Amino acid sequence: MTSRVQNPAQAEVERPRQRLERITTYLSSIVDNLVDGVLLVDDVSFRISVVNDAFLRLVDSPATPTELVGRNIDDLRSPIRGRVEDPEAFSTRIDALYEGDLPATDLVRFVDGRVLERDYVPVPVGPTRRAHLWLFRDVTEREQTEELRRRMLERESAARTAAEETSASLRELARLKTELVASVSHELRTPLTSLRTFVELLAADAPQLSEEHCGFVDAIDRNTDRLLTLVEDLLLLAQLESQALSFRPVLHDVASLVRTSVESIAPLAQAAGVTIDLEPGSCPVALLDPVRIDQLLTNLLSNALKFTPAGGHVQVTTHASEDGCRLEIADTGLGIPATETDRVLDRFYRASNAGATPGTGLGLSISAAIVEMHGGSMEIRRGDPGGTVVVVHLPASGQLGG
Repeated sequence: MTSRVQNPAQAEVERPRQRLERITTYLSSIVDNLVDGVLLVDDVSFRISVVNDAFLRLVDSPATPTELVGRNIDDLRSPIRGRVEDPEAFSTRIDALYEGDLPATDLVRFVDGRVLERDYVPVPVGPTRRAHLWLFRDVTEREQTEELRRRMLERESAARTAAEETSASLRELARLKTELVASVSHELRTPLTSLRTFVELLAADAPQLSEEHCGFVDAIDRNTDRLLTLVEDLLLLAQLESQALSFRPVLHDVASLVRTSVESIAPLAQAAGVTIDLEPGSCPVALLDPVRIDQLLTNLLSNALKFTPAGGHVQVTTHASEDGCRLEIADTGLGIPATETDRVLDRFYRASNAGATPGTGLGLSISAAIVEMHGGSMEIRRGDPGGTVVVVHLPASGQLGG
């Protein structure tokens, strides 16, 4: 039996070679197990130096790494060109990267809908040589999510733009409507005023008119008065909408304004057979416009009298609230149907039980706008057991509205 003794010089040569083999095997194992596709191409021969299974799966190649290593890159590049959406751009981009000698990242879209992200890295392998390293990964799901997000953002932006355009159109329409109402109302007021003057002249000659003709004059006078009231309300509403209404707030006692308004309307209440009582309470001084508050009180008190039959009662109460003054006007009139309380502040809306009672349907909406100008609030509800209750709150601090 003979023993094999290794030459020391030979052993010295074998050790680096074995170490290199182990490192090569180790690196090959890492490359083979990477999720990303790896392709390394020699710069001189353009032969494939390294390719892993992941790369071949990503580009849908039936070949194996063993079959491709050592072969020209065109043997792999040509089949891939047939599977991408833009073959010409695919090849042109590769050639440009080879010449540019700079790292880069881009996307490759395949005809089957997949999207691969590819990284290019030039790798120096000597003083004058380099290799071309490609790393491919599937980012289809990421790109689909990004595309979905982009489309959602586009839809959101389009919806926002449409909403803004619609809002601008509505604002312009409201402005034109307000201008039209103001213009028409102004044009109507002058002839109506003249008409009323002539009616008054005719009424002065009543002794010379027959009973039938006096009835005609009375009818003209009533309807002229209704039209003038409507015109005045329309003009006031147009000024409120365009914020052109004069508003001069000063410190004033709310209770005294309420007392004056009740005293002014008392003769009308007496003529209608309706009792009106004031229960005054102490209210703090508030920052308000006396003219506008007088319009508010006149509207609310007139409304209460108008819908309260003879023998009815209107109760007006004022008292201090937590941060201002509370005004309450309760009547025993027709009341508002429970299903319509949310609509009575709408312009031109008249309750279904108003019948032939004259009115424009603007008084309450104008009243609500005046209260809002003063930073207050107004509530309307059915009384108990009947009638209507209007509650107005005016802040003492003078937190004026817009």
